[in-house]
Amino acid sequence: MQQIQEISLSKLLKLELPQFVKKVTNCIEEHNPEALKLQDALNLLIEQRSKMKLLIAPYGKHPLTDDIQQLHLERLKYVAAINMHMKLLNKVNYEGTESLIITAKALVYGHFNELRRNNQVTIHQTIIAFFLRLKENPEIKDALVDLGFEHYLNKLEETNNQCYELDMERNRLKSKRLKIDSGAIQKEAQQVLRAIFEQINFYQVTYKELDYGPLIAQLNELIVKFSSLIRTRATANKTRKIKSKVKNALSPPLLQVWMRNKT
Repeated sequence: MQQIQEISLSKLLKLELPQFVKKVTNCIEEHNPEALKLQDALNLLIEQRSKMKLLIAPYGKHPLTDDIQQLHLERLKYVAAINMHMKLLNKVNYEGTESLIITAKALVYGHFNELRRNNQVTIHQTIIAFFLRLKENPEIKDALVDLGFEHYLNKLEETNNQCYELDMERNRLKSKRLKIDSGAIQKEAQQVLRAIFEQINFYQVTYKELDYGPLIAQLNELIVKFSSLIRTRATANKTRKIKSKVKNALSPPLLQVWMRNKT
């Protein structure tokens, strides 16, 4: 007598579990659940399939994200303009601007060189720190204004503030969203699936006049496919760890030899 095969449900990824629940539900629906006394089991699966939607990007991208990204790119544009203008002035060294450049360039370079490489939080804080330094050192701000930076400075400060305000508004709106315990949802679905598989195995012994064979065969075919995903992922992770250990252990010349032998 064929039994439903075992599967490591806990090893299914968060986005694989909804697919598995859906396919198991479809299998039972296709095999006359009322005749097989599985209508209650099917109802449980349908309930779980509804809950699974919470695991698949429940909210999607926030409506303010694109606007924040646009403002972020715009402030980086002004940072780049200030940097390039300062480098040009420093290179050309117009007569009468030497002292102004000396006064201003250290602050500009210290805050804005390679700023783009940082995350958005660090970028915002760095720009804020830059304008605080200008407030504390009016002679530097005066030098920048005399060198023609006033427009860029005003636009950068304005854009940075707008970006921050929108980001705070997005965080405020997100905080009002329903909190989702994805781990609890996954565990509940796993428990329901295990219980239903055990129920089907038990029912085929209890109700010998009913034929559970076709349903079990289809479920096993499905389980084989998802178990294969789990095994493939485990193998890939193991191989990645081994390569990482070898890479860290070998010197560069030995590493090149090892990599050539593997390819």
